[in-house]
Amino acid sequence: MITERGEVVAVEPGVLWVQTTPTATCDGCAVRSGCGTGALSSFLARGRRPLRIACDVPARVGDAVVLGIRERLLLTGSMVVYLLPLLWLLTGAMVGHILADRLGGPPDAGAVPGGLLALVAWWVVIGRLPARAPTVHVLEVLAPTEERG
Repeated sequence: MITERGEVVAVEPGVLWVQTTPTATCDGCAVRSGCGTGALSSFLARGRRPLRIACDVPARVGDAVVLGIRERLLLTGSMVVYLLPLLWLLTGAMVGHILADRLGGPPDAGAVPGGLLALVAWWVVIGRLPARAPTVHVLEVLAPTEERG
């Protein structure tokens, strides 16, 4: 299970809104100021939105929580987002290459449109599938992150 710490920013019946804080190894690095990875990480962290997590764990705004997601779900999601579109692109390029060759044209002229057409087809197919977010579990509610008055 992959875990991440976050803070509860809103509570609704059966739902917690949690803002995670990115943890980077850049904080302890000596060349932090001269590295592009640290700059990119801090730039991307500015646009983070809270996660909506369905759960019945009693928590209040300001509580720190530990979230967990199963490795298999993360791996499956990565394959859907990265590997499958690449396979569709390559397959489309091969089909376009073969078709252009059989029609008497230059084979490379068919590979590019075939690959792009297959990639667009992938986006259409994936856009029609019902959106399913991976199941994120609240594993633990920790002490409040700030004193309550």
